[in-house]
This record gives sequence, C-alpha cells and structure tokens, in this order.
Amino acid sequence: MFYSLRSRLIAIFVLLFVLSFGALSVLIFNESRSIVRSYIESSALEKMDEYGSYINMVQTQIYDLASLVFNSDQTDEWDNAASDPQLTEGEKMLAHIKMSKFLSQTTNSYSSISSVAVYRREGLWVSMNNQVVRDHSFLGQDWYRQFRSGNARWLPAHTDDVELRIRGSDHPVVSMLMPIGAFEPAAAGTF
Repeated sequence: MFYSLRSRLIAIFVLLFVLSFGALSVLIFNESRSIVRSYIESSALEKMDEYGSYINMVQTQIYDLASLVFNSDQTDEWDNAASDPQLTEGEKMLAHIKMSKFLSQTTNSYSSISSVAVYRREGLWVSMNNQVVRDHSFLGQDWYRQFRSGNARWLPAHTDDVELRIRGSDHPVVSMLMPIGAFEPAAAGTF
C-alpha cells in the first residue's frame, strides 16, 4: 500500500508540509525574538537617556539655587547679623526669619529641590518655612565632620534632620554642601 503512487504523494506532501511549517515556525520565532530584543534594548537606552537628562537638570537646578543663595546679598546680611555681638537676640531672630523667608522663596522656584538649610558653626541652622533651630547635634554627625575637613561636597542618599522637621519625611535625600560666599561649581564636582 505504501508503494502506491498515491500513498507516496501523500507522504511526500505531508513531509514537505511538516518540514516547511516547522522551518517557518523556527524562522518566525527567531525573528520575533530578535525584534522584541531590539525593542527592549532601544527602550532601555531611551529610559537611561531620559534619566541622564533628568539628573543633569536636577544638578543644574542645585547649582543655580546654591549660587543664588550662597552668593546673595541677603545671605551676607544674615551672616553679618548672626555674627554681630552688638545685636540683641530679637534682632538676630528677625534676621534668621528674613533668611528663612528668602530660602523659602528661592526654593519654590526649583521643582526638584525639596529644601535648603544654612548651618552655622555655633550649632544654629536656618531653613525654609521659618525654621530656626539651635541644635548642636549636627556638629558631631559624620557629614558635618567630612564637610569641615574639606573632602565632602555631596552626601549620598541619607535621611535629613531638616526634611524630617519640615515635612516629616524620612525619605532619603541627596545633599550638596558648600561654604557660604565661596560657591564654585567646579569645587562641588559631580555625583
């Protein structure tokens, strides 16, 4: 029966059909896998480019704000008032409140910056939203010691006392530290 022409033609037709369908399935599978891989790779590269652009934008905002705050006349006036032994505590507190309002106004112009604080060696820090705090605890923290030794300008992700107090947020933040009146973007480096 297998030797009949009809049986041979059916067997050859089935064999050709199965082989061609199998070969076509393998080709389509391999081609679709390479297409999906290229889409995933291009999508990942696009997202990495977007993230890089975002980081550059945030870094530019940080440098702009730091330059504005640290080189402003308002900051110089506040520093002079806070250092003046002739002024009363009430006059110094008024200068601190003015500085806090200045920090609030400048920070509101930058969407990626959550807060700004100015620290003094005697344990005082002034931040946005009328935050004037005398707390010496930051003087003993690692970030402050590293900053004072001149090595640290960028702090990696950490929880920040200012953020905890102002927003009640314990989300990690990245901080840039610069001495007042000596802002140089080149000295800050990149993170």
